[in-house]
Amino acid sequence: MEKVIIEEAMEITDVLKKFSSTCEVEDILSKVIASHQD
Repeated sequence: MEKVIIEEAMEITDVLKKFSSTCEVEDILSKVIASHQD
């Protein structure tokens, strides 16, 4: 299960990197990970 989430997060990160700075990507990614851990 976690492997799938990580793979999805990696794909999302690749897409976000095209549109925003690294800081924004890390911020969004941390929120995504946090939302999955609840």
